[in-house]
Amino acid sequence: MNRVLSIILSCLFFISCAGVTRELSNIKLAKKLNNSGNAIFYTRHWYVELKDDQTYLGSATLRLRRAEGDFANLTNEEWKELKDVIGIMQKAARRAFLATNYNWSCLMNHAFKSPLPIPLVHIHFHPRYESDRVFAGITFSDKEFGEHYKPYTQRRVPSDAQRKIINAYKREIEHLQKEYPDLEIGS
Repeated sequence: MNRVLSIILSCLFFISCAGVTRELSNIKLAKKLNNSGNAIFYTRHWYVELKDDQTYLGSATLRLRRAEGDFANLTNEEWKELKDVIGIMQKAARRAFLATNYNWSCLMNHAFKSPLPIPLVHIHFHPRYESDRVFAGITFSDKEFGEHYKPYTQRRVPSDAQRKIINAYKREIEHLQKEYPDLEIGS
């Protein structure tokens, strides 16, 4: 009986430690994800960064700036701000790169490949283009236009081209701030 009780207590201790470890890892990951070096802008609740993969010119990721793994747990303020961030990104992509359309996705799958999954709320943004675009001397062709975007591609562009894409976004966002007077935008 004592052995069974000892095993049960050990299991409970392990589970509680795993929960604490998971929460600490969540916080550490959220902080790390808020500073990739490819920042386009951030708000009180959201961080927007350029994706390394530029198969679709201007592709970016929006990340919640706190550790949360479930969209259902977003606050009303976070939802409202997300709506504004989405509007800013779409308008900026249209102005900077002449985007035709936009694909947004939130899959949240990769975290669950880990034995101790730590999902973090984030959204992928893919501007789409009906015809080729040339930016920073690079031609971008959206071969899947009118279809779902092609996930898991890895078109990397040189770091100077990445900087130019980020700066093009920042110029447009600076002009767009007038349309969102209640939104504090940092870069």
